Amino acid sequence: MPNQVADLLLPAHLAVSNLRCNCFSAASWRDLAFLSDITQLLAAEAGNQAIVDHGIGMGRCLLSIRERRSCTKVWGATEDELKAMQKHILALDAFLRQQPSHKILGAQIKRDAAVAHAQAQGRDQAPIELNQAQLRAGGRLAQWAGRV
Repeated sequence: MPNQVADLLLPAHLAVSNLRCNCFSAASWRDLAFLSDITQLLAAEAGNQAIVDHGIGMGRCLLSIRERRSCTKVWGATEDELKAMQKHILALDAFLRQQPSHKILGAQIKRDAAVAHAQAQGRDQAPIELNQAQLRAGGRLAQWAGRV
């Protein structure tokens, strides 16, 4: 388990550090989105609404960063976004460290299947934009993928 958790968390912590020092990139954004997606899936299955909300909050920060990037062509975040991102990552970090490795692997497989499904339908891979009601209900993957 520690390796799977580290594989998820290390890139996310590095991405926030990169964002803080203006070295952020699309790869950093994807690392954070991946962490948010995986944790939201696990939390929804566990019925942990507080962690789902942290994942959604992190997703909102990421969407703001992406929106700004599309306008300015520069990756960046406000100080408030950085603080919020750090708060969300700490909560997601604590939750993930409590999860069995087979559940983390299962969530990664579900997330990858949802991305593949979205891409097959010609949509951008943006699982962090999934429907909040589906997360709260712990909806089926097919429904979740259809809301991307």
